[in-house]
Amino acid sequence: MNSEAYEYIDGVAVIFRTLNNEKDIEKSLSSIKENNPDQIILVDGGSIDNTQIIAKKYIDEVYVVQRGMGNQQSFGLSKVKYKYFVQAEADHVYPRDFIYKLLIEYKESNLFGLQASLICTLKRNFFEKGISVFYDIHQLNKGVSGTIGGPSIYKTKDYIQELNLESWNGYAIDTRRAEILKEKNLKVGLGYTEAYQHQKLDYKIFFKKYFNYGKGDYDFYNYHKKNWSFKRKLKSITHVFNRYIIDYPLKAIKMGKVLYVPYFWFSAIFRYAGWAWAIIKGK
Repeated sequence: MNSEAYEYIDGVAVIFRTLNNEKDIEKSLSSIKENNPDQIILVDGGSIDNTQIIAKKYIDEVYVVQRGMGNQQSFGLSKVKYKYFVQAEADHVYPRDFIYKLLIEYKESNLFGLQASLICTLKRNFFEKGISVFYDIHQLNKGVSGTIGGPSIYKTKDYIQELNLESWNGYAIDTRRAEILKEKNLKVGLGYTEAYQHQKLDYKIFFKKYFNYGKGDYDFYNYHKKNWSFKRKLKSITHVFNRYIIDYPLKAIKMGKVLYVPYFWFSAIFRYAGWAWAIIKGK
């Protein structure tokens, strides 16, 4: 689709990228349908569970493409008919009027993109409580932000013209997007509209999550290192240490959440483990 020539209809489309999300997708799709968006598009990366079967019970536009976050998102964008789109995630639940509120807040913000704030609904164990504290800290300051992810809204035409992430299929897609936006001086931010993070988290899931983030960290570093100065390389390498070993633990202590300081330390350890694994495997 040529976004420059195509006339988008006034309205909001929702794009989901999925891969083996059968445990979450039903609640997520059910809640987003209650928001009555103009279009819902689900782009699956070849799930081997029942994700596609469940999705087809709720929506008509279910596509299967080669897995990869950038590839799936670009394909979804090629199917969008409406002026705005929300990048949704399968492990989130969306309250009534979520899309309406996010759209209003986005229009008032004059930002290129706006992310909703996430509230954790599951707090049954150390890891689920820990990620809730993470979001409390990470989302403390609303407004302009260096990077956004999660449920976010953009103008379809502008996004397609400014961001080509089709070949960026690793876990660092949000970081790569932030880098491009910074280069083009396009502002994004965190809003007050809320969605619910409904992700089950235990030790195994926690380890896999942050280990994969670490692989994404290395992908991002490896992609840029030839053009970076030593100072910029050092900043990339120490970013996780500064955030998860020093900054967020100190903020957790100030909030009276000292019990969850180890959550951040383990996050750093597993991210660096993922980084090391990517180096060893030559990824």
